[in-house]
Order: sequence, then structure tokens, then C-alpha cells
Amino acid sequence: MANSFLRVLFIGVQLITIALADLSDSNIISVVNQMRQQDVNAAKAGDIVVNYQNQASHSNFDHDNAPQPFFTHVNENLFNGPTYQAYLKLVALFVTPDVFVPEPVTTAQTAAGYAFIDAISTTGPFQTMWSFLSSNSRFIDGDL
Repeated sequence: MANSFLRVLFIGVQLITIALADLSDSNIISVVNQMRQQDVNAAKAGDIVVNYQNQASHSNFDHDNAPQPFFTHVNENLFNGPTYQAYLKLVALFVTPDVFVPEPVTTAQTAAGYAFIDAISTTGPFQTMWSFLSSNSRFIDGDL
């Protein structure tokens, strides 16, 4: 079961990291704009307010030039969307803070992983990207 989840996760990574070198910038810009328009759960103007302050020092890394919180306001309703809820349930199950210590994969983690993939794969942006990548032969036969 863990191998199946890893295969599905690989597909997700492939969607993000796939080489698009031979596609025109206008094709990529067009599909990204379509995805943004279809994102019904996206933050709207004023939903997220940030305070850049003085940002980080590029010469003295032993102190923070931005002592105030980066986020001034976040509309908490954004956290209620189905994909965000599935994501929260997924990350809550991975608790090993040391990346050098192997963490056993539980059935709950695998189920949460599939639930997250199910949640994102039904969204308009995902469907648009999937269609775009499929129509441009960006998948290797046998990925699934």
C-alpha cells in the first residue's frame, strides 16, 4: 500500500517538476492563468495581509531585521476549504522532527495521503493542468 501511495505521490511531483522547455512561454502563461481563474478556494484581495518590514539582512545573519510577524492578517475561512482540510489532516500525521530518523508509514498516513490527492485531483486547477500535460505528451507510459 505504501508503494502505491509513493507512485501516486510521484505523479504529483512530476506535475510540478516536469520539464517544459519545448513549450512556449505563452502556452504556460495561458494554462497558469486558467488555473488561477478556476481556483474557487483562492485567497481574495485582503484575505492575506503581510508586513515585509525591513526584511532580512544580507550582511548580518545573527539577527532578524523583521521582528514583527510577517502575516498581519489571514482570513481564517481560507482554512475551511476541502483541499486545505485534507492537507492539515495529512501533515498532522507526520510528526518526526528529525529528518535523519526514518518514520514508519502507517495506514492512517497512507489513507490521509490518498484523501489529499483525491481532494486536489477534483479541483479545476488540477484538472486543467492534467489536461494540459496530457495533451502535450508530458506523461511517461505506465506512470500509474
